[in-house]
Order: sequence, then C-alpha cells, then structure tokens
Amino acid sequence: SACCGVVLTLPLGVEIDWERSRMLLVPFGREPEDMIELPALRNDERPNEEENGSVLFDIPEGRYAELSLELYDMSGQPIESASYSDVLVDRTPPVARLTMGSEPVAQHALLPSANGLMLEVVDQGLSLDEDGQPMLHVVAVDIKSGDELSRGSWALSEDESHTWHMKLGNDPLADGSYLVTVEGADRAGNAMEAVEWQFEVDTQEPVVMVSVPMDELASMDDGVAYFDHDVTLAV
Repeated sequence: SACCGVVLTLPLGVEIDWERSRMLLVPFGREPEDMIELPALRNDERPNEEENGSVLFDIPEGRYAELSLELYDMSGQPIESASYSDVLVDRTPPVARLTMGSEPVAQHALLPSANGLMLEVVDQGLSLDEDGQPMLHVVAVDIKSGDELSRGSWALSEDESHTWHMKLGNDPLADGSYLVTVEGADRAGNAMEAVEWQFEVDTQEPVVMVSVPMDELASMDDGVAYFDHDVTLAV
C-alpha cells in the first residue's frame, strides 16, 4: 500500500491538529539528529476512504531504528504518543531470477550447458521457516520424465543485496527440457507473481555433412576434387 496507517478510537468531538501531529523516524544506522519528520495526511490527501478514527502517514520504504508517533488535538493536548524500535517498511514483492554463472536465463531459453544453474530471490524481508530457510514454493522438473531436480539449501549473500540463492540440479544437467517455477511472499505480505522458466539443454555439437556431386567431377589429384564449372554442394 502507499501509506502506513494507525487506527485510533477518538473521543467524540475530538478534532486532530494536523499541523502539530507528526511521526518521527530515525533511519537504521543513522544518528538521532538525522531524524525524519513526517506530517499526518489530511482527509483530502488520503488515497482511499478509511474507517473513522484512522490517521495515515506516508512512510518511505526502509528500515528504521526508531519510529515515534505524536498526535495532538486542536487545543494542543496530546491524543496519542507511541514509540517503536527496529521497524521495517517493505512494500516491494520478492524478485526471482534464474542465472547460469553471472548471466540471467531467459524465460524461454536454449542452453549449451546448465553447469552452475542458480535460482536467486531478492527481498529484504522474506518469511523464514523454523530452519531459517525462505518460505518459497519452488518446483523444478525434467519435463520428459517428470522427475524433480535436486535442489540445494538456500544461502544468503554476504553483501547488502538481500539475495538468497539456491543451486538447481546436479552438474551437469542432462540434455533435455526443464521447467522451473517459484512463488512466495515476504513477511510484510507482499506476494510475488509466480515466475516460470522453460529451457532446453543441448550440449551436442552440430554435425555438418557436405555432399559433393562426384558425377560432375572433372579430375581428382591427391585427394583434391577439380570441377570445370560451378557446382552446388549439399550441406
């Protein structure tokens, strides 16, 4: 959603002072003096009709060490004061990609090999199971046999890219056609659309056969064929 909302039950007749009410944010890893101040959205600034007593703030996506809420009525009296620590605002669904080496694999591809085939999912807040593994539904099958490909465990990159990666299949994959699908959601409820790759592995080098019209041969010398006119070679 575009906004994060706080739903309050206000006393009858209480009117919010929109000018004084605010939210204070300290980005993660920053000093308190780097605090961001956000005003509450007025009724006419809201993207949708909200239930009575709701107050909305348009919070930028990111991680915050501290989030404080201050609401006042028109007489200057505080209505609500609350503080939260280590808050993650995440509006972006997970993004999946299939790679071989460092190159992305197209959703319909013909591959000369499938060594190092890797499934990667990027998201800063994936839901994890009790073993610390992302809760993603992955299906990878050999289309001809229907057998499921072996899969390694998910591993999180050591950099700041929030990338989980998992090896698919044994090296090398046999020649054939394969289908890989992945879907899931993160802890904030952002669901990714199911992504599908269908690719064929073909490791066989092409064999080129040349047919020479020997009946039109003028002469042959040390294995070299000579013609006294243009000929057509069949490949």
